[in-house]
Amino acid sequence: MTLSVTGPGQVKAGATAALTVTVTNSGTAACTFTFDTRFTMKIVSGTDEVWSTADCAQWAPTGTQSLALGAAATWQTTWDRHRSQATCKVVPTTLKAGTYVVEAMYTGAAPAQLVMLLTA
Repeated sequence: MTLSVTGPGQVKAGATAALTVTVTNSGTAACTFTFDTRFTMKIVSGTDEVWSTADCAQWAPTGTQSLALGAAATWQTTWDRHRSQATCKVVPTTLKAGTYVVEAMYTGAAPAQLVMLLTA
């Protein structure tokens, strides 16, 4: 499996970031892929974890797809520039301008990253 994550390189204050994770079957045969607890997406700034699908199962993708060799499955979400916390809560504080990194991870695959600049 190969992961990639796409979205905006810059997000202005008051805007949201539309993010897309793509999982591609880069193996040697068809396979079945399941979005489940083996998948996590988080947004970090340095060592500070700002937002994560691990904080809320409802924010994470679900489902199983059969993927032919070279085929892909995608999942889309929107981040509203807020910090998350456990039990599906969002902290309604304004994040500082700076560099934030979206990290998509799936057990057994190399992680994928997208660097975003949040502006004031």
